[in-house]
Parts: sequence; C-alpha cells; structure tokens
Amino acid sequence: MKKSLGRILCAAFILGAGGLGMARAQAPADTGSAASADGVGTFGLGLEWMHKELGGDQNVQDPGGVTARYWFNENWGADFGAGFGFPVISHNSIFAMDFSLEGMRAIKRSGASVFYADLLGTAGISQINGGIIQSGGVTTSVDDGQNGKSLVTSISAGLGFETAPADLPQLRWFVQLNPLGYEHTSPAPSKYAHSSSAFDFFGSNTILSLGFHYQL
Repeated sequence: MKKSLGRILCAAFILGAGGLGMARAQAPADTGSAASADGVGTFGLGLEWMHKELGGDQNVQDPGGVTARYWFNENWGADFGAGFGFPVISHNSIFAMDFSLEGMRAIKRSGASVFYADLLGTAGISQINGGIIQSGGVTTSVDDGQNGKSLVTSISAGLGFETAPADLPQLRWFVQLNPLGYEHTSPAPSKYAHSSSAFDFFGSNTILSLGFHYQL
C-alpha cells in the first residue's frame, strides 16, 4: 500500500512539473534575464529531501540534507548532497548518514526550465539496533550481536525537472525520479551478517527527490 501511494505521488509530481514546463514554454521569453535564469554557469546551494530504502523494504529512510548543484553548460551538470536519514518503517534502523553524487544531461531546455536525465550514486551508513525484533506486533529485546553500522551503496538512473519562478529566478526547485537502480548492502560483521545486492525497475531501489537551490 505504501509503495502504491508513493508511486501515485511520484506520478503527480512529474505531471505537475510537466504542466508547469509547458506553461513556461508558452510564456514570452525575457531576454534580459535569460542568461541568469537558466542556471548555467552559476553555483546553487540548497536543501533536498530524498525518499529511498537503505538495505531493503525494512530500512526505509528519508535522508534530508544540503545539496549543491552546478550546470557547466547547457548540456551537462553535477550535484552533490550530504545529510541524515531517519527510519520510517523499521524500528531496528536508528539513523543513516547519506551522501550522493549525481551527473545530469539536459534533454530539453525552455527559458528557466530544463528536463534532464541523470545518473545518481549514493552511499549511506545505517546504524542498526539488532537487539530489537518485531514479529506479529510483539516487540522482543534480545542480545543477538547484530548491533553495528551497515554501508549501503547504490547507483540509479532516472529523469528530473528543474525550473525557477519568473519573479525570483535565483531560486530554482527540482523534482526527480530514479526508477532504475542497483543497491549493495555490506552489514557490520557478526554471526548473522551477510552482504546483499539487488537490481530492479520501479522496485525497492526507486528514489524520489525534491529540493531547491539558491544561485549564489
């Protein structure tokens, strides 16, 4: 159910962004501010919310943090993010420190808006409290030696939309969906630990990102 709601929200965001892009494309261009409004050659610093699953369905995280974006030219750009995540479903996963590095390729530009493809790499450090087990609504505390940190790395591909309001071109917001992804989990050493990998399309490795940048 939660995954279905998430996908409906993803579709709503994409459709909304597309509609705004079409409306902006039909609006007359402001030639006096076009160079600064398209975000090219200007460093942007802002905040990002990223919905992802660290290590499978039982460790859903919402890492939020600082993000920096720079478009080198009209075709290529890069983004770096760092922040913390907190558990949404799993009571075993306490928090995650998350880093991301992204490359972007513009597909279509129109005024202040850009529709782009991206390749996103992430690395998350998740603190696991293995002394708590939940089953059938019953919480049991045990000493199973699983406490420790897990390193979760992923790489995913997707599409994004970025734009800026006409009256404040320095403030650029974006929405991004990465449905094609590969994830690898390396848990802390213990007698229960084992590494795992997963590759899917619109599955547990799907990442939804929302955020904004203010051009400095």
